[in-house]
Amino acid sequence: MMHYSNSIADAMSFKLKAVRNLSISLASSTRSKRASTNQVQLAAVMMLCVYDVRMTRNWATVTNASQVFDREEHNWHIHLNGAKEIIRRQCTDTPGSSSDFLLTWWLYHDVLAAFNHPSWRLNESPGSVSTSALCAFSGSKFLVSAPVLTSTLLTLVQIVGSLGCSVEVLEIIDEINMMRLHSAQDCLSTSTLQRCDLAMKLYNLRQLVAPIECSGSLRSHRILAIAELYRLAALLYLQRVHSIAEDDFTRPVYVQQALGILKSLDVATSPWPVFIIACEVDEQDRVSILHTVDRMDSVRSIGNIKVLRDIFKGIWKQQDLRSIGKAGQRVDWLRFVECDVLVPWFI
Repeated sequence: MMHYSNSIADAMSFKLKAVRNLSISLASSTRSKRASTNQVQLAAVMMLCVYDVRMTRNWATVTNASQVFDREEHNWHIHLNGAKEIIRRQCTDTPGSSSDFLLTWWLYHDVLAAFNHPSWRLNESPGSVSTSALCAFSGSKFLVSAPVLTSTLLTLVQIVGSLGCSVEVLEIIDEINMMRLHSAQDCLSTSTLQRCDLAMKLYNLRQLVAPIECSGSLRSHRILAIAELYRLAALLYLQRVHSIAEDDFTRPVYVQQALGILKSLDVATSPWPVFIIACEVDEQDRVSILHTVDRMDSVRSIGNIKVLRDIFKGIWKQQDLRSIGKAGQRVDWLRFVECDVLVPWFI
């Protein structure tokens, strides 16, 4: 929308036309179950979601978000849930017809939006909160048997370009999101067993470059490096959600491995793992993180980078204050991630 005009009014006009035509299409699709129609509808809903994500972030970066936005004013997550319903309908009406690109595009937004604010899923329809976002694919927690993914070479362990990692890693991140949401209700032993299971999966997980990529090329090395960054960030995220004594020994190892990958990349393209790593580094590695984020900002100019920088710098200040009186104790930075305003900073 904004590519054709710098006018917000023109962009809104395009958006209103898109919403109107989409509504007409959705209303008439009950009489037609053509797979191609569903694909167009899903693509349109995701484009609306991406547009609203961009506009929400851009306004929030230049204003006081808490004063500008009400909960009811967020349309991006409405579009996201609409996309989920279309996917569910596809799985029921025309199994195997879904586009892997559209599915993973939705999946990326849904999982990372839940990282920012896991409790927003409480507003979904009854019964949907207790299930992973990935259940929408097949009604099963495990995607190995999902018919919508067996039509192409896409597998759980294969790195998906639009994600930056494999579907399996994103599934684990989503399970950690759900652990956060239910941490107050679950008993300690159950949470510990789940944490150990997820940690073992991440530890043993191997991600593969798609066959279309040339093995051993610089591009394939970069793809593998970014995917490994996601895996390490997921391990650090899991440790933060449910910590155990051994984390004090493994956390520094994961952080140093991640920093090594960041140094090997010309530009880090994924905000989420960079943010996780920034929240976990020790004081001596903060300069390295700032250099990484500065390169991201100068090359990509993503609207949310400034906010991410402000958040983790605020966490660093809290950590410094905590260290004055209680040496060795770390700040629970997740408290700074979830806020009252549904702004998807990490997408």
